[in-house]
Amino acid sequence: MALDPAAAVDPWPPAVVEDNPLEVAVSTGDIGRVLENLAVCLGRHVVLQDVCAGVLAEASPGEGTPAPQRLALDRARSRALRDRLLRGRISPVLQDADAEAPALTVAPVLLVGDIVGFLIVCDHLGDELSYHRLEQAAAACALLLLAEQRAARAVATDRQEFFLDLVNGRALPAVAVQARRLGQNLSLPHTPIAFVVQGSPSDTESDLTRLLSLVTELLTNGWAAASIPIVGVHEDCVAVYLPTEDARAVSAFAGTVRQLALTRALQILAGWGPPCCGADQFAPGLRKARWVTEVLPSVGKPQAAFEELGLYQLLFDRSNCDEFEAFLGRWIGPLLEHDRTSNGQLILVLRTLLNARNTSAAAASLYVHISTLKYRLGKIESLLGVDLHDPEVQFNLSLALRLHDIQQRVGTGCSRVPRGES
Repeated sequence: MALDPAAAVDPWPPAVVEDNPLEVAVSTGDIGRVLENLAVCLGRHVVLQDVCAGVLAEASPGEGTPAPQRLALDRARSRALRDRLLRGRISPVLQDADAEAPALTVAPVLLVGDIVGFLIVCDHLGDELSYHRLEQAAAACALLLLAEQRAARAVATDRQEFFLDLVNGRALPAVAVQARRLGQNLSLPHTPIAFVVQGSPSDTESDLTRLLSLVTELLTNGWAAASIPIVGVHEDCVAVYLPTEDARAVSAFAGTVRQLALTRALQILAGWGPPCCGADQFAPGLRKARWVTEVLPSVGKPQAAFEELGLYQLLFDRSNCDEFEAFLGRWIGPLLEHDRTSNGQLILVLRTLLNARNTSAAAASLYVHISTLKYRLGKIESLLGVDLHDPEVQFNLSLALRLHDIQQRVGTGCSRVPRGES
């Protein structure tokens, strides 16, 4: 039998006005309903703020009732009230009116003796019943805030476990289920981005915490999409899975993060991998993104996509190890062996020549006579069996030197613990 939509039960029925806000808290489990009930009972506007003057909830006694200006406390006034309440004043206190704001009655919201917020009512309450209702509502809000804190901690724990399983490629069937429960849609393409802080290794942990806060704030305030971005700290980077495959959007987001980071004295490198279209692609996708950040200093860029690395992608793919080692051995292997056994500097001589483009400039850079340089260049040609005037030879030698530099600085899947397979 088909259900009649008009007959469906509203899971959030209108608040019933009761004299006891604690009963409303128990029956609804919702701070907003408690404040609505209190506003109707008192016939006044009500605002709940945290200790930092942030507005958590507010309610009006009825439609069309004009809200007073600046009912919420600012930081200066909340600090003064907190000081008064901490000096033993547990009952609601009256904040006198001034030229810019109305008179307010403020009740502390206490959790285990600590003030966690303020419940504020416009104007002075003149009867004991109103004060009693306000005190009850403050207690109800404290209980509900405690429940929300516990729920938030539980969700945060679930999100952290989900993130760690995802970036490490663990328990993928369970990850898919957990994703749905947390509001994530892993069937949508997600582009993995790695943000790395440049600076002192001793400050890495605190810098990553600051960077994580910046990225989370930016995503919370400025990202609207069908799925929630996935964010967390993995090893030495802040990892973000952005629910999009739009390369320009990813690049723009990475650039915004780097610009904001500069205002907080953080130098950031950003790399992103190809879009992930399944739970099994998230871990290798992030490894590619992280690899990009290690290559960026060598290519002279602050951010790039994995696909933009060109031939440098060979360093990531373990299946190319034999070809990679053979390429380096063919073009600069004899020079590396010569310098290792004789403490020579032929690699430096070759690098200087290729960068300078002519022998005169190279000799000046090396502080040697040009005849000395020509002797060393002859030795290089003899060891490698090449003609250094050949443009194709120059190209391959330049490439080999750059790939060798990256291998020495960050390693490869061939010579270090592998970062993953393509």
